[in-house]
Amino acid sequence: MPRKITHNIALTFNDKMNVHFVEFAQRHLSDIQAGYILGVGSIPHITLTHLNISDEQAQIAQKVFEKLECPIESIDVLNIYSAARENIDRLYCGYTVRKSKALVEYQEYVAESLRREGIETTTGSGDLYFPHITLGNFSGALAPAWDMDAAICEGTHLDTSLSFGYSDDIGQFMDVILNK
Repeated sequence: MPRKITHNIALTFNDKMNVHFVEFAQRHLSDIQAGYILGVGSIPHITLTHLNISDEQAQIAQKVFEKLECPIESIDVLNIYSAARENIDRLYCGYTVRKSKALVEYQEYVAESLRREGIETTTGSGDLYFPHITLGNFSGALAPAWDMDAAICEGTHLDTSLSFGYSDDIGQFMDVILNK
């Protein structure tokens, strides 16, 4: 059976914003145990498609990525959140972003482009798509007290790039293969 590797196609940010996201997560979430916290070596992102694919499929996915043109050059931050997922004993913390019609349509286009090549994604589309920037997730944890003065304000406009790369088993984007 071929080895499966996790990949992402995602919207990523500039280095200054990456440092902000990591420092904010570390400052507010490092006291919570038994979970994942965005850290040095991970790349803050908004997932468009999460892929659990073989080496051969990764080559196909990369070719699909190379043909993509991205109309999403920026996103708007809505708010910071802490929420438990239904039927899962985990607390997720991060930023929500505006779920614009253009973002949803582009996410569906990327997923469909991969499906046409026989590659299934594990990310929900349409109403099931939840665009966000994860800062951390924890088992059985209580929501942190956020320092809202240090948070990115609602309505902040962030420039993005389209990236294809490796992620770990929990979806943490670890290494960019290609960036547009």
